[in-house]
Amino acid sequence: MDSVFDYPLNYIVKRVFGEQQDFTQITNYMKQEKKYYKDPDALGTFVDNHDNMRYLHRFPGQTKTFHISLLYSMSIRGIPFVYYGSEQDFHGGDDNENRETMHNYFDENSTAYKKSQKVNMVRSIHNTW
Repeated sequence: MDSVFDYPLNYIVKRVFGEQQDFTQITNYMKQEKKYYKDPDALGTFVDNHDNMRYLHRFPGQTKTFHISLLYSMSIRGIPFVYYGSEQDFHGGDDNENRETMHNYFDENSTAYKKSQKVNMVRSIHNTW
């Protein structure tokens, strides 16, 4: 398998941003990951996905730290994955609530959407593929 979702990093990012723990956890993990992965740049980075409770359910009211962790995961090494609804600040809980519908609900003016759009634009400008 050439790539997987970087779950260890996901858990650390949630601790660092959601629980305001020491950022050196991320630094230490990234220094060690070459021991475990052939190509860390091929790993999928994410904050939310459909298999786990969403960040904003786990950390209610922490929209600002959610946006920071989302933008961080889109800006670091790896392949960023933004699960639908993250750009809309969805709060879904455990399975099946974490699979909220987006039908008739999509706000291109939401803060998370606009910030994500800017990060994607910067990524495309500085594309090194």
